[in-house]
Amino acid sequence: MYRAIYGNGANANGGRNMDGFTADEAREFKAYEETLKGQGGLRERLAVANINNELNPDKRQEITKETMDASNKDEKSLNDKYNEIFNRRAWSMSAFMKANPNATATQIAAARHQAQANHMRIVQ
Repeated sequence: MYRAIYGNGANANGGRNMDGFTADEAREFKAYEETLKGQGGLRERLAVANINNELNPDKRQEITKETMDASNKDEKSLNDKYNEIFNRRAWSMSAFMKANPNATATQIAAARHQAQANHMRIVQ
């Protein structure tokens, strides 16, 4: 309980909802996330050391900005990976209708049923 309250529990600090992920998909995402966290932590420690050794205030701001930009890039990469894994097994009604504009209600229902039988996520 202590860990969950103070941010060390499951899904703490912006944790992503892994409902619907297979165990392999969750492991794939977690491995990617841990790699980025390790690189980000190292980058931050190096930035702090560089800032502490720099006397020029403009250079300090530049180092800070570069570090924050790299962190934002990592966050975008992590979100992209999550979305790629999440959508890997998704069946989209709108994509089906684009591909089959003249589909009947029976064909739509059959495609949806087949997607459910294949354990695909149903999205609009």
